[in-house]
Amino acid sequence: MYHPDGIASSEFVTPAFLQTEYFRMVEVIIHEIWHVQGRLPLHFEESTSVFIGRAGASIFWYDSKDKALERLEIWLKFAEAINLCHAQISDLATQLHDGKINLNEYLLERENCIKAANKSQTRVNNLTPMMVVHFHTYAHYFPLVYRLYDAMDRDLIRLVHALREISEHNEFQDPVERDPKIWFQKVRETENEIEAYVENLIQKAIADKKERK
Repeated sequence: MYHPDGIASSEFVTPAFLQTEYFRMVEVIIHEIWHVQGRLPLHFEESTSVFIGRAGASIFWYDSKDKALERLEIWLKFAEAINLCHAQISDLATQLHDGKINLNEYLLERENCIKAANKSQTRVNNLTPMMVVHFHTYAHYFPLVYRLYDAMDRDLIRLVHALREISEHNEFQDPVERDPKIWFQKVRETENEIEAYVENLIQKAIADKKERK
């Protein structure tokens, strides 16, 4: 849709981007600029890009902090619904693979998961299994980033500094691995390390707030 200088994309500004609402333009620009700044595993980088893009656009666009927070909370609710549905479908797929359920049972339960996800969020109507997989990339760590933002007194600049430090410390690069299983395992190990580090930052920020009181 948009990328400054086409750094991570073959496309520059497109007609679709120019026709979208101004809030979305600002959100996408901030989102894509963070991709230039960040060096994190895919799910972490996309989740942080979505968060920073939406938070930055909300602060830029709205005079009311409550309205800005409302835009973030819509995405938070969406991310929680997507992550739960994705986890449930993954578990069903494992059960199907292990012979614990048959294909008809799998399809029925998967449809129930999708219906529940559609009811529990308002951002996207008529979710499909493929959409859940797609959006999970962006939603996976969004709730974790939201918790860090909240712990840091909803200070976006402070949050961005913390995420940049994580990015610079890890300097993540995709593993040079032809075996998909080994590649996935190495990426997941890095994600787990970053997740644990972020959890520690959250606890430290909460403790600091208590001391200030």
